[in-house]
Amino acid sequence: MGWFGLIKVCVQECVKRVLRVPVLLLFANFIPFMVHAEEALRLSIEAGFDIALQRKEELSIARSDIGISQAQLREVRAEGLPQMGTSLNYTRNWLLPSFVFDSNTVRIGDDNDLIGVLTMRQSVYKGGRIRSSVQAARHHVSYSKENARLVKQKLIALIETSFYDYLLAVELLRASQASVDRSVSNLNQVGALYRAGRVAEYDLIRARVQLSEVRVDSIRAANGVKLAEVKVKDSIGLELNRQIEIVAEFRKGTLLESKTLDELTRLGFETRPDWRKVELHLSKLRRNIDAERARTRPEIDLLFQGQMQLQSDKMELGKREDWRRSWSTGVLMKVPLYGGGRSRARVTRAKHEFDRLEAERQRLKRSLELDIRTTYVRYGEAGERLRATYGTVEQARQGLRVIESRYAAGVGTQLEVLDAQLVLVEAEGSLATARRDRALAGVELERATGVLGEEISMVEPQ
Repeated sequence: MGWFGLIKVCVQECVKRVLRVPVLLLFANFIPFMVHAEEALRLSIEAGFDIALQRKEELSIARSDIGISQAQLREVRAEGLPQMGTSLNYTRNWLLPSFVFDSNTVRIGDDNDLIGVLTMRQSVYKGGRIRSSVQAARHHVSYSKENARLVKQKLIALIETSFYDYLLAVELLRASQASVDRSVSNLNQVGALYRAGRVAEYDLIRARVQLSEVRVDSIRAANGVKLAEVKVKDSIGLELNRQIEIVAEFRKGTLLESKTLDELTRLGFETRPDWRKVELHLSKLRRNIDAERARTRPEIDLLFQGQMQLQSDKMELGKREDWRRSWSTGVLMKVPLYGGGRSRARVTRAKHEFDRLEAERQRLKRSLELDIRTTYVRYGEAGERLRATYGTVEQARQGLRVIESRYAAGVGTQLEVLDAQLVLVEAEGSLATARRDRALAGVELERATGVLGEEISMVEPQ
C-alpha cells in the first residue's frame, strides 16, 4: 500500500469514529461560549448611572461647553498679558538707484538687505475692559458647569423614573399572575362543586370566563414589562437588543424628609442649577455692561521694539560689526473721540439684555417656589397613600379568604368570590403604584431642591 492509500484509510477511520459520537457532544464545547455571548448584564440603578454618564450625548455636549468656556477665559486673560512677536524680512535688490557725483557714479544701497525686528506690547490701562471681560468669562465657566449639573440631574431623574416604571410593571405582572393562579384554583373548586351537583353550570361558565379575562390581563402585563425594559435601556444609552437583568428596588425615601418647607426652599435657591445659571448670567451681563462702557475710555499701552539690520553685497552673516542695532521704547495712548454712537448703542443693548433677564429671574423665582411647595406636598401625600394602601391589601386578602370559605361551605355565591378577587387585584395594583409614586416623589423633591445625585451634606443651607 502506497502513501496515498495509507492516508485514505486514516481519513476513513477518523470519519467513522467521529460519526459514532453523539451530536450533542459535538456542540458541548461550544455551549459555554454561546452562554457567555448571551450572558445578561446585571443592571442596578447605580450601574445605569455609570453607563449613562459615559454614553449619553447630552452630557458630552455639556462637558464640551465647559471646555469651550474655559478656553474663552484663557483667551480673554491673554489680552492683559505681554504680547510679543518677531519678524524677519529679507530683500534682494536687483537694480539699485545711483547718481553721479563729480564725474563718479555712486550706487545707493546694497544687494542684500536683512532686517530682524522684535516687538513687545504690554497693556497698561484699558479703562477696566480686560478686568470686566475676565470676570464675565469666569461667570460663563461657572454657568457652563451649572448647566452640566442641570443636564446630569435631568438624566438621573429620567433613569430613576424608567427603573421605577419597570419595577411597577413587574409588580403588576406578579399581581396578574397571582390573579391567574387564584382564578385557576377557583375554577377547579367550582368544577368540583359542579360535579357534586352543589352549584349551577352558570357558575362554572362564569369561572371560565373570569380565568380567560385575567389571562388576557397577564399577557398585557407581560408586554408592559418588556416595554418598560426597553425604556430602561434607552434611558441609559444601551443597545436595545442587549440582554439585561435588572436588579433594583424602589427607593425608601430621601434625606430631605427631616427638613421643613422653609429649609427646602432656602436649599433650592442655593443649590438648584437652573436658578444658579440665571444668577451667573446676570453677573456676566453686569460685567459685559462694564466692558462696553470701558470702550469709551482712553487706552494706554507700553511698547518696546528692537531691530537688527544687515546690508551687504555678499551676504556674510558671520561679521558682527556689519549688523546695525536699534532699541526703542514708547507709550501709546488711544482716546476714542467719536465712533458714530456705536459704543453707546452697545451699552444700551447690554442694559436691555440685563433688564430682560432680571424679569425672567423674577418669573423663575415664583416658578421655583411653586415647584418646591408642590413636590413637598406630593411627597407627603405619596407617603400617606402608601401607608393606607398597605392596610387595604391586607383587608382585601382577608376578605377573599372569608368569601372563599363561605362559598366552599355553600353559603356565599360565585359572584362574591369574583368581586373579592377583583378587589384584591385592584388593591395589589394600587399598592405597586403607590410604591412607585412614593419613589418618584422622592426623586422630584431632590430635583426641585437641586440636590439630586449629589451628597446632601455638601449642600446644607447656611
